[in-house]
Amino acid sequence: MFLIKIILFSSTIFFTTNLWAGLMISGHANPSEKGATMGSAYLTIMNHSAEDVTLTKASSSYAKYTEFHTHLNEKGMMRMVKLKDLKIPAHATISMKPGGKHIMLIQLSKQLAKGNKVTIQLTDSKGNNYSTTIPIQRAEAKSDHSHH
Repeated sequence: MFLIKIILFSSTIFFTTNLWAGLMISGHANPSEKGATMGSAYLTIMNHSAEDVTLTKASSSYAKYTEFHTHLNEKGMMRMVKLKDLKIPAHATISMKPGGKHIMLIQLSKQLAKGNKVTIQLTDSKGNNYSTTIPIQRAEAKSDHSHH
């Protein structure tokens, strides 16, 4: 009986903590070539809270530096730029995609090998930490028949 109470109490804390955090995070990292020094990850972040969340820091054991980036079109030329932070509005979802917002893994400490997983830690402007472990895999291609 004592064990059941501990399990129920632990479950309540776990679910309450996730509810307070308000973020649900999923995604994937692209596999890197052997010897590559950089890689990228793409997350979908759902903010279920009533407040905007501003992510100010990212880190990963796979890279010396982990940064938020996006691509900008300047005079017809695409350029990648580092973002100071990443805002997720209340009750909204952002989806990172190639050619848009993404996470750069810089100075990789090991290869992003297909089939492995990478953990990414995110910190918001209030000091709350979020951690997600995502698969290393290519995004599934959607058939749009645009080659016709």
